[in-house]
Amino acid sequence: MPPTSLTPMAEPSASTATSTPSKGRSRLPASIRIAPCLPAHMPALRRLNALLLPVRYPDGFYDEITGDQAVGALTRVAVWAPADVAGREGGEGLEGAKVVGGIRCRLEHADGEEEGGGGGPRIYVQTLAVLAPYRGLSVATHLLTSVLRSGVRAFGAQEAYAHVWERNEDALRWYEERGFARAGGLVEGYYRRLKPGGAWVVRRVLGVQDTLGDEVLGGQEGDQDEKQR
Repeated sequence: MPPTSLTPMAEPSASTATSTPSKGRSRLPASIRIAPCLPAHMPALRRLNALLLPVRYPDGFYDEITGDQAVGALTRVAVWAPADVAGREGGEGLEGAKVVGGIRCRLEHADGEEEGGGGGPRIYVQTLAVLAPYRGLSVATHLLTSVLRSGVRAFGAQEAYAHVWERNEDALRWYEERGFARAGGLVEGYYRRLKPGGAWVVRRVLGVQDTLGDEVLGGQEGDQDEKQR
């Protein structure tokens, strides 16, 4: 899957993703559901990011999920539950259920001076990660689609963008297959802990199509969503 960004209290992390060309739509397995990130999910989300991402995010990064309305609305987790509880309301809180993926974004009001340009609300993808056994099921695609839909519906977001490590061709392809394109030149020195440390900005214009149902931005069975930044 893909990766990208930073918050006022966190430095950027690196994006890693792989995927196959997308043709049509895919559905998640019945045992996996995309859900808002509740306080009960927070420890698992922290562990997931610590395991898969090269940046250690501070407490404030996670506190904002429950303390900031926009951040909370643009954060999702993918929850796996055994077949006998997956369909139950609140199944993610039952024994055996676990968080297998997550995405955390923030809402920005662009002033035209930051990477990606544009004017109007936009979504910055900060972290996106999926545990290895659950990749290839379009989990990352569904996570991304869910927050983009919420961003357009609730905040009138006009675009989404992310940073991708310059050497991560898989992540760049993953975003491109979901309608993102590189914007501007290479941002040198963006990643402090990676060598080389450059990043590409990828962005996507959002619109009415992003508010519709449960449509997936590309992706199909076998879509290799990987840990993303």
